[in-house]
Amino acid sequence: LSIPSIYSYIDHLIQSFALFELRKFDWKLHNIFDKSMKYFLIDNGILSSLSLNKREIEEKLFENLVFLNLKRKNLEIYYGRDDKGKEIDFLVKGKDKFLKIQVTLELNESNYERELSSLFLASKHHVKGTNLLLTLQDNEEEILYKNIKIKKKNVIKWILGVSIFQFS
Repeated sequence: LSIPSIYSYIDHLIQSFALFELRKFDWKLHNIFDKSMKYFLIDNGILSSLSLNKREIEEKLFENLVFLNLKRKNLEIYYGRDDKGKEIDFLVKGKDKFLKIQVTLELNESNYERELSSLFLASKHHVKGTNLLLTLQDNEEEILYKNIKIKKKNVIKWILGVSIFQFS
């Protein structure tokens, strides 16, 4: 399979709305500049059929779920990555601020630094807005990490619009 053929297949999947592309946000210009893309499928069943290990599938399904929810709301969505490969899952552009979203199945000792430092990445580059960490865990809390506030929310409550933070 040649590279042009792969691009052609990807283009057909995008044209048929089976696949969506997410563009990379340029930190320095606060704009879209890089041609790097991430891809998300409309059908999580396709992802489930891939021969990845169970944990990788769960993580991809979870990230895909959040993307599809944002896409359904017709929002302007990007992802961010720095020169060292550090990535933030979603940057949702508002009028003058961003909603910065990091997605993880659970926040624990082994991934605490990695997941929260991704949100710090956006703040380091002066991307203003709300920092949101979505998990499957029930507890919602506000975390202070390197002087930035991060709202940790349960993804199901977030999708349904139910949160302890909606009243604060």
